[in-house]
Amino acid sequence: MKILKKDKYMKSYIFIIALFIISILIFSACSKQERFIAEAKLNLEFPKEVLSTANPSTYMTDEEIIKRADAICTGEIYVDYRFSEPYICNIEQIEWDVAFSESPGTFMLYLQALNPVSYLTQAYYISDDIKYLDVGQSIIKQWIQYKENRKTSNNPYLWYDQGTAIRSNNLIYFLLAYTGGGVRRGIL
Repeated sequence: MKILKKDKYMKSYIFIIALFIISILIFSACSKQERFIAEAKLNLEFPKEVLSTANPSTYMTDEEIIKRADAICTGEIYVDYRFSEPYICNIEQIEWDVAFSESPGTFMLYLQALNPVSYLTQAYYISDDIKYLDVGQSIIKQWIQYKENRKTSNNPYLWYDQGTAIRSNNLIYFLLAYTGGGVRRGIL
């Protein structure tokens, strides 16, 4: 009986050690940008544009970002700078399974990645206008509700690895803006 207990604990120790080694390997494989973010320890004073790989400021001017963010606030959904035409919808009830554009798979990937939230977050950093964060919060809540209601969704992009990674990045970017400077405290 004592031998079985030792085996049980030994497996737990091996599992913990394996997780530790895997996390070290993953961290050591991080890109320079990821390492910079980790070392910044969420210092809210460092440049925000570093945080979002889907950041529109990489490809667009401040004026273009504000224009697209304003359009998103009224239901013209942009998901990427390469899509010139927006998906028109009711901003209070986004259709998350929509097939839109000449490249519907790519559009769906970036919609599920919550890229519109990235536009809104960047617009907030440019303008300091809280309306962009309010609309971003609404979009995030809608997506969470969609996800919960679609646990068996046939949408291949709901948990697609690339979209999930971009969505995580966009959510972190949004939350840093949302909680920064003591402006907001009741997060989602």
